[in-house]
Amino acid sequence: MDVLTHAVLGALSASALRAKSPRYRTAAIGAISALLPDLDVFIRSAEDPLLVLEYHRHFSHSLLFAPLGAVLATFLLWPLWRNHFTQLRAYSISLTSYVSACLLDACTSYGTYLLWPLPFEAVALSIVAVIDPAFTLVLAIALIFSLARKPAAVYGMFAGILYLVAFGGLQHKRAHQTAKNWATERQMMDARIEVKPTLANLLLWRTLVVHQNQIYANAVFLPPFGEAMWYEGASHALFDPNTYPKESRAYKDLQRFYQLTNGMLIEDPDDPQRIGDGRYAMLPHSLVPLWGIEINISKPDETPKFFTQRDNSPMVRNTFLQMLFGRPL
Repeated sequence: MDVLTHAVLGALSASALRAKSPRYRTAAIGAISALLPDLDVFIRSAEDPLLVLEYHRHFSHSLLFAPLGAVLATFLLWPLWRNHFTQLRAYSISLTSYVSACLLDACTSYGTYLLWPLPFEAVALSIVAVIDPAFTLVLAIALIFSLARKPAAVYGMFAGILYLVAFGGLQHKRAHQTAKNWATERQMMDARIEVKPTLANLLLWRTLVVHQNQIYANAVFLPPFGEAMWYEGASHALFDPNTYPKESRAYKDLQRFYQLTNGMLIEDPDDPQRIGDGRYAMLPHSLVPLWGIEINISKPDETPKFFTQRDNSPMVRNTFLQMLFGRPL
């Protein structure tokens, strides 16, 4: 989730715990504590472009690591609480806000290792986009009122959970069922299906259907009331990382990338040296990957390069807006 939403939720969750503590300091401690899990973005290396992908939302986002993370937050924020809170009180505020960040990230589609180091898969509920202005606004309004009255924080937390579970969860279920119906009509009975909300809304969804080593990307507009609008998209063969020599650097990195993308690797049709993450694209019905690694085919032992391709052209923006308002293309 974006840093603003994390900070607002952290401040709100801290305010919900507020007893006779100074309200602004409580909110500040909560906001900063909720940002600490995302310090994992600084775990990176020029010699290993996949390192940042492997450790983002990894151990720092684990509920089992959170008590240690809260200790760090309490220590770093000592100037804020030393004359106003007991050590235990400051720690409880930091822990609550730190946990709120971990749980919120698990609601998005990227994947969060909530129970690291236990051998469980990353959690990706896909019930909210990484940036959702409506959700952030609900929390922000509640936070403003909570600075005056503590009960407002509790009501705000309830409203936020309701937005995620009732609206986001329902929309996720509708998108998944629509994609399943599409696959069933094409006799893809054993297809693997994933659905993801698109940027800043819960109305337009990206659907991914994987069947017989082929990935199909489509989009569906789901108004709260009324008929859904389906947008037929692209299909592409999945990339097999075993095409490279097993002793090469390229093979080892592609195996890691394969695990990170849940097997959804695709080759860029315009550049066979670019292997991308098929889960994400600028347009929900597209399979032009947002990011990936570029490998020198003739020198498979070279360090791969990380690439991003974000097409913000007027045509792409207009196509996205047409789908976001449920209009035919």
